[in-house]
Amino acid sequence: MATKADLRNRALRRIAKLSEGQNPSAYEQQVTDQNIDQVQAYLEAEGIAYWETSDIPEGAMVGLIDCVASQIAKDFLEAERAAQYSGLWEVGLNRLRRFTATRGTERATRHRFF
Repeated sequence: MATKADLRNRALRRIAKLSEGQNPSAYEQQVTDQNIDQVQAYLEAEGIAYWETSDIPEGAMVGLIDCVASQIAKDFLEAERAAQYSGLWEVGLNRLRRFTATRGTERATRHRFF
């Protein structure tokens, strides 16, 4: 299981704002954590997220990283570079939907992806 700090650091790495082994600044932590909370609230409202940000399943991390990276890119990158990450929201959301589609069942559950 991963934590909010893991998600924050991996999302910052995804947009090339943080190098491996480097720690984010207080500002980067604050902005990224606010975005993580907003993404989590959206996913909970949509019935996708069933986990706490202190106990994130590894299978959900890739989708969450994409969703969070798409949101923080506009805060940390110039507009042209940030636009390159805008499509990650849908990619991440689809990954999360697939990850949660079979939660609690022995077989796949039908979901609408549009």
